[in-house]
Parts: sequence; structure tokens; C-alpha cells
Amino acid sequence: MKNATVLALAFVSTLAAAQKTSTVGLGAASCGSYNEVRARGDEDTRMKAGFYLQGYLSGLNAGMLANQRQTKSIPDGAALISFVDSYCQRSPLERLDSALIDLYLQLR
Repeated sequence: MKNATVLALAFVSTLAAAQKTSTVGLGAASCGSYNEVRARGDEDTRMKAGFYLQGYLSGLNAGMLANQRQTKSIPDGAALISFVDSYCQRSPLERLDSALIDLYLQLR
């Protein structure tokens, strides 16, 4: 349990300092890359993106349990995609996980 608390505190420090994490997969992609994929936008791709976004926020939320910094709710897939689409249009050089961390901080 002590290790989980230390890990959670280190994660919060990372969020506050640089808002960058060790993310792999879709979250590590640039918003510009995400924008390109979304522009091709078939329904299957949209659905997979929604699942990924919800999973990322769910994992982030679970990691924050140790220090009681969880958000009360996670938006549905359509709302997440809408937020990320807007964020990534404004900031194509940012990573996708930056959009999700920004949203998470707004939800707390």
C-alpha cells in the first residue's frame, strides 16, 4: 500500500509539473496524428477511440484512488471524443494524453 501511495504522489507531481506521462499506444500520439485519423473517420475508428479515451481516464482515476483525488464521473465516449477533437484542433503538436490529462484536471 505504501508503494501505491508513493506512486500516486509521484504521478500527481508529474501532472502538476509537466503534464507528461510515460504513455504508449494512442495516448502517446500527437494530436495532429489523431486529427488525421479522425478525418478519415469511419464509425469503427470512432468507437475504438472512444473506448481508448474512456480506458485512459478510468486508469488515471483508479491510480488517483490512493490519495483520494478521483473525479466523480467520466464522460461517455461521444463527449470524450468531442472534447479531444476540440483540444487537438487547437493544439495539434500536443500529445493526445495531454488532452486527457487536461480534461481529467477539469473534472476534479
